[in-house]
Amino acid sequence: VICAVLLRGDNNGAALTSEEDHAMWKDIQSEWPVLTTADSLLALAAVLRAALLSSAAFRGAEADASPLMGSCVVFFFLAATARMALLALSPKDVYHLDGPLGGEVYVVFESIGWALAAWLSLRMCRGLSRARVAALSAAVAAALTTPATGP
Repeated sequence: VICAVLLRGDNNGAALTSEEDHAMWKDIQSEWPVLTTADSLLALAAVLRAALLSSAAFRGAEADASPLMGSCVVFFFLAATARMALLALSPKDVYHLDGPLGGEVYVVFESIGWALAAWLSLRMCRGLSRARVAALSAAVAAALTTPATGP
């Protein structure tokens, strides 16, 4: 399905409104014949994340032995939450991806990945002691409240 969408080459992202936009889209298609845009790589990563997390989610009790479980899945969830926040808070023409896997297709796969990561994180946190959950929460809160220093 992904190959068919990529080979089709349509733009599912921001609307092409002017003649200049159409000309730019043709130039991009000639330079990137298969992936169409660099955004396709980001969208493909979202598809692969959804496949990876769904594989872990549908394993049942066997998933607890996976290297993905533990703090790794919590960090997957936090990263997915940051991406979903960017999608929710930014205008469609700013952060949303262009290309054949962009637009609503990308949002759907990010949403699936976020939901699966949330479910796996909750499942993982239920097995942890309260001290480990508190330590993980403190580390995340410290990372979120530390001011960024720029050049």
